[in-house]
Amino acid sequence: MFAHTSPFRPPPQFSRAVVVPLRKPTADSSVLIEAARAGVRRFYEPGFQLKKAGVILLDLSSSSVHQAELELGGHDSKDQTQLMMTVDKLNRRFGRGAVSVGGTGMGQKGDWSPKQMRLTPQYTTKLSDIPVARA
Repeated sequence: MFAHTSPFRPPPQFSRAVVVPLRKPTADSSVLIEAARAGVRRFYEPGFQLKKAGVILLDLSSSSVHQAELELGGHDSKDQTQLMMTVDKLNRRFGRGAVSVGGTGMGQKGDWSPKQMRLTPQYTTKLSDIPVARA
């Protein structure tokens, strides 16, 4: 994950990145969100106006690949595959973002959400944005 301020603004500048390794491959949104939050806690400093921040996923693998691991106890090893499949199915049926993990705040419009006042028309994916010429 990464975050940085605008290079065109006067100092102070901020540019940081961190890699948060996962113990084993997962498609569990709650595990991925917790890893992202842990990464932000490691590098964030208040007082900067961030221009850009993001999460990059590395070493993706198919769900058919299983990585064996010796369970020595003390770790929560609940398999939430069925839960994640149900969330994905509901989001496909009712639209993206219909169901999300509660701690993410994704269902709320807040100061973090992107400004879309000057959103580029989506000519190739949205019929209502296609220009019509009348003579």
